[in-house]
Amino acid sequence: MNNKYLLSLILLIIGMVIFALAVGFKYKQLSHSEFTRLAESERVSEFDSQQVSVSAKATADKQDDNNYMNKVIIGGQEIKVELADTGSKRAQGLSGRDPLPAGTGMLFIFDRPAVYPFWMNKIKFAIDIIWINEGKIVDIWANAPIPDESGPQTYKPKGKALYVLEVNAGFVAINDLKIGDMVSLKLD
Repeated sequence: MNNKYLLSLILLIIGMVIFALAVGFKYKQLSHSEFTRLAESERVSEFDSQQVSVSAKATADKQDDNNYMNKVIIGGQEIKVELADTGSKRAQGLSGRDPLPAGTGMLFIFDRPAVYPFWMNKIKFAIDIIWINEGKIVDIWANAPIPDESGPQTYKPKGKALYVLEVNAGFVAINDLKIGDMVSLKLD
């Protein structure tokens, strides 16, 4: 591979990354083959780039609408939540999934308040875990890390909870959440 070809390829990739950041394009929403095809093309016209970006955004919006119909209002922030309201959904949780889109989370709903420990089995990103009961935060575990080779760690609350909210790590710190803060649920 000659230096001129390598430099052209590097500049093309840098240009694509800058373009993607400038228009809010989320490459994770493309399939591997679409991303590879896009990366290998020598030139993507402005029209084609906009069309790919709009298509990816429409796909993400549709997925958000289907999975995140319910909301939790916590720390002045409205979080769209996917519900884990059955035994199998609670067992699966966020295992094996990519990080959540910004402003979203997973709300675990139980039949009665109890002390529900959580573990990070096969999770691919750090999360904040928030236990909720009677409209208030009863415990928080901020920045629960990705499990290492020793296996998943278990996180147990100090009190009973009817709901548990999992969000991307950092949400608790950014919103200065504390035990006792009020929580409002809008569930369909």
